[in-house]
Amino acid sequence: NEDAIQILTKSDASILVRSNTHEMNAGFPTKLSESMRCGVPVIATNTSGIFAYLKDDVDAFLIQGYDYQDVKDRLRKLILLNKESLSIIHINCKINVQFHYGHYLSRVQSILDSCK
Repeated sequence: NEDAIQILTKSDASILVRSNTHEMNAGFPTKLSESMRCGVPVIATNTSGIFAYLKDDVDAFLIQGYDYQDVKDRLRKLILLNKESLSIIHINCKINVQFHYGHYLSRVQSILDSCK
């Protein structure tokens, strides 16, 4: 939806806070990659192994724990960032190739070629 993309691209960050349960660790959260491709860092807890794809204060804001105080502390840190630092993090999101389909094209093409 174009309206949702416009709102997202104007945001300082998106948030993906999930509890560390079996259900929450099943599958990869697509909202994470959508946010990153729009150049918007994610405030996130470590579910579905997403910490393997993100770097704290480089292209995301990572929450180490899962309770209210952990989330509150991380949000406070984000609020205190200056505009220049936040702008750099936004740029880092856009250049993180792990969330761009083009990064995987040659691998997919190789798999398709091997099926001929």
